[in-house]
Amino acid sequence: MQRSAGVEFTGTSRPGTIARRAGWRDTWADASRSLSCAPLRALADSLVDTVVDTVVDTVVVTLVVTLSVTNMSSRVPRAARVRVATALLPLIVATTTVAALQSVTPLRDHIDPARMRPSRDSFVVVMQGKPSGWQRLTMARDGDGWMVGDALAIGTMVSQSSVIRFGPDLSERSLRQEGVMQGKSMEIALDFADGRVRGTAVTPTHPAGPVTIDTAVARGTIDDNAVMPLLSAVKWRDSLSLVIPVLASGKGTIDAWQLRVLGADTTTVPAGHFDTWRVEMRAERSRSTVHVSRTAPHRVVRIILGPAFELQLVR
Repeated sequence: MQRSAGVEFTGTSRPGTIARRAGWRDTWADASRSLSCAPLRALADSLVDTVVDTVVDTVVVTLVVTLSVTNMSSRVPRAARVRVATALLPLIVATTTVAALQSVTPLRDHIDPARMRPSRDSFVVVMQGKPSGWQRLTMARDGDGWMVGDALAIGTMVSQSSVIRFGPDLSERSLRQEGVMQGKSMEIALDFADGRVRGTAVTPTHPAGPVTIDTAVARGTIDDNAVMPLLSAVKWRDSLSLVIPVLASGKGTIDAWQLRVLGADTTTVPAGHFDTWRVEMRAERSRSTVHVSRTAPHRVVRIILGPAFELQLVR
């Protein structure tokens, strides 16, 4: 598939169809930004390509059929025909949106248990080409499940530590996080049980006070701190593309993150030279590139968060 100026070209697409898809994609994106419900807005943004392509095809076919049928009889008033066509549009959009959302699957469904191992990985935080901080990830057995420790420090900007616990099937059990961000204290305590996540979050983005979280979550939903520690255990392959449900731990909303293999690559970091999978990771309002080593032991070796901001494996 070839892309040009944000428009998809396929072997069966005609110029008119391509233009309609581009227009619908822009319209859908504008509509998603107006949604007052954060989870729906995030899902709409992340799935706009899939939904728009499906909606365009379905709407075009359905409207052709509808107009053909209603025009067969002159006894049907024009106003009634317009009402029928107008009523069908929301139903089509809703149906195709639900179909698209069914492609959202938990990250644990794509993990190879054999790649889960006790480990300790250290990263250097590089900003503007200079070492500016560090991150340390540890993975250890925790009874019948797993525990992840995550410590991060970037100059005077942020210092935080997190403990994430998973069950034996890698369903998240809890998150405990505390630290200081830009001179302000932060603390998050979340517990996953019975299809819900409950707890509180104190973050600089909500200066009014603690945010009480009580959110229904789908099977296998994990919080945003838990994604990176699990990436090394994913069964990566050419052209793999995933959409996973992720909890925004500071807000209690559900986002759809997309993980897409861009291809095989090589990269050099302080820990050495690695053959990697280059993976694009798209969250609600961010995009990053992750390099995961292709040979065992599989490890995240580099994360490019922006033009002048990345993490590199040290040991």
